[in-house]
Amino acid sequence: AVVRSPHLVSFRDARGETMCAGVRLAIDGAPALPPESFTTEDATRLRTACRVSGRFDGAAAAFRYDARIIVHAGSARATILLTITHNAPRAVETAVTDVACAFELDSDAEEAVAGTERGAIALPPGGAAALTQLDDLGYRVAGPGGVAASGTRAPGWIAARTARGWTALGVRHFWQNHPKALFLEPRALGVRLWTGDAPLTWEGGLAKTHEIVLDFGAKKPDRMRLDPLRAAAPPAWVCGTQALGGPLLPRCREAIERFPYYEALREAGMRRWVRAMPFGFRHFGDAYLGGPWKGKNAYANLEYDVHFNFLLEHLRTGDPWYLSCAEAMARHQADIDTDHVTGQPWKHGPDHTTTEAELGHVFVRGLLLHYALTGETRSVETACRIGDWIASKMPRADDFNNERWVGWSLHALAGLFETTRDERYLAAARAAVAKLCAGQAPSGKLPLRYDNRIAFFNGIAMQGMLDVGDQTGDPAIAEAVARIAHRTFGMYPDYACRTLNAYARLARLTPDPRYLDTLRKTWESSMAFLMPRDAVTAATYAWQFPHAAARHGLLPLFDREPPPALSPAGWRAQRIPQAEIECYVRRTGAAPASILVILEGPATGAAALWDPTGRPCAERRFSDDARLFQPWTIAVPAGACRLRLAAESGGAWQLHHDAAAQIVFHDPRGAVLPWLFPAAAGFVREGAAEIGLTLEAMGEGFHTATLSSAGGEPLAALRRFVDRDDKGRYELVLAAPAGPPVVRIDVALANVIAIEGLLPYFAGSPEDLFNPERELRR
Repeated sequence: AVVRSPHLVSFRDARGETMCAGVRLAIDGAPALPPESFTTEDATRLRTACRVSGRFDGAAAAFRYDARIIVHAGSARATILLTITHNAPRAVETAVTDVACAFELDSDAEEAVAGTERGAIALPPGGAAALTQLDDLGYRVAGPGGVAASGTRAPGWIAARTARGWTALGVRHFWQNHPKALFLEPRALGVRLWTGDAPLTWEGGLAKTHEIVLDFGAKKPDRMRLDPLRAAAPPAWVCGTQALGGPLLPRCREAIERFPYYEALREAGMRRWVRAMPFGFRHFGDAYLGGPWKGKNAYANLEYDVHFNFLLEHLRTGDPWYLSCAEAMARHQADIDTDHVTGQPWKHGPDHTTTEAELGHVFVRGLLLHYALTGETRSVETACRIGDWIASKMPRADDFNNERWVGWSLHALAGLFETTRDERYLAAARAAVAKLCAGQAPSGKLPLRYDNRIAFFNGIAMQGMLDVGDQTGDPAIAEAVARIAHRTFGMYPDYACRTLNAYARLARLTPDPRYLDTLRKTWESSMAFLMPRDAVTAATYAWQFPHAAARHGLLPLFDREPPPALSPAGWRAQRIPQAEIECYVRRTGAAPASILVILEGPATGAAALWDPTGRPCAERRFSDDARLFQPWTIAVPAGACRLRLAAESGGAWQLHHDAAAQIVFHDPRGAVLPWLFPAAAGFVREGAAEIGLTLEAMGEGFHTATLSSAGGEPLAALRRFVDRDDKGRYELVLAAPAGPPVVRIDVALANVIAIEGLLPYFAGSPEDLFNPERELRR
């Protein structure tokens, strides 16, 4: 039971006995005042969510707290989503040195432990002790006798035993949101949500949410699960409902046969995006943007709805990894990238909150889909705050700056109405579209301040208007969009997938063959543009295209040979932008297995396969440099076979397989290692005392590397930030004592120039790893 109290709330068990006597929350010693409201947001037989809100006293009076507490029937676990907001104008900045949240135990602690990457370690009961993580590279555990232990990245939990039993306190994404500390008092467990000597400049309008977990049990914990359990429906069923508002093609056999290269581009791009994600209280969940155009040390502020793309992949695949990543992004946007006083979003710029967004940079679909998939009400509330700000601008629709302002604002308002059924959003969108249609020229030109004549801008406008048409049922909107599309046919082709949804939707409404022809040409120009960049946000305005292409038979990849029989359930791919690759492939059992090799182009090259005895058994010449993607399907023989790929004129290689086959790369110099996902896995060399990497860091951004065990426990990490004006070259050394026989390696924005203590064979996961030398000796 969750009970309102002067100290926010207390927790009791089914017998009415106190498990946690109260919660003390303070900013620089200024305490949280008793709750102003205590409401039940959701109550079913399985789950109850209540909400406690109030403000702080004294010098922190401009700050408010909002705690959503979620409990489940039959579980002694409570999840608290604690949001603290500086409720003041942006110009007001407050230096904060300590944000503490303590949970009072039912009696004095008799025994205590703290979680580390090596398991639980004992803390001295009856006295003060703390686990402090000041950055993403190291933590220390200290008590009255000094530092008791240290490590790289703490899992983020602490526990104490009282006369009643054990109480564990954990913070999800603990080290990622540094600086943090967990602390033990004689009769309390607590977390410092900001700690250390350097103060946090907390500007007005900024919020921060932390997910705190309390677990009450009888047994001494050695581990604590902080990630929530996820329920996922079958992707084919989810996509088949068209609940998103249109057809979404799941990662099925048809998708892999028609667009395997796009699956690999998206997968590799998203894995690389997450691997390069910066950490810290303000930055976690976003990407570093850099460059000279958006200001010094600019961040991306999730431009083009990055988390919406991750959630699409979760729906297409059922993989909870995408949902977990998107959750960090959604919370970042809801906290950092939104002014919670005005509702106006912040767009890409220095430190996230220095550049106000206009109507061309308003992204809410990721927040709305996160709410739909998790029930996290803060996401929809923040989306509504942004929507209120957008709606306030709609009466001046004749002052739209360009097509992107039209598209993003209407796309947001239509999604808000669809999710909340609040007529205010639809009324604002309908009024804006009516003005646009009334002022549209016969050529399709909209009445805007600037006529950019950019195809992808028009694609964004078409999508937003079609979204409003879906909600209103007004056929005049589709007619107006068709006029925009006809005008767009004569422009320079879209090269970033921004027109594909609109063309696909119009192709369903009319038999005009120009839509299908333009879909094909736009897809080809977009793939050529995205290959050397990334495709992370490609689906924002293109997620309906793959279904349309499959339906109409567009762009078949295997028009000259049969496609590989790869299982969607076990599909995986590596995309490696190296001219020459040497690897070993083998079957995991007696069943037939295939490897799909794709050369990205336009390029030429050759591939050859040798059986375990060294005899050539297959080869292919890639000579059609007019094709962007040249495939070759290999039937994998028995035993470990050597595969060599060599591109002669640029290009990158993709290797696709499923659980029936394994691929290991021979990479003694580490050129391939940074491109392996989810993480490079390698063998520790027998007799090695230490393992390590020497890396080269050049150019703006966060250059990072991490060594972990096969299970993901960090062994060592490094990070070097290179500023925009720094033209230097830096050699970085990452080392750890040799321990587990298999290690994982994550490298972001750095080149490997030397490897120590590891065999020269690496795979994209421990499950795919095998030793070719041992196989060939059999």
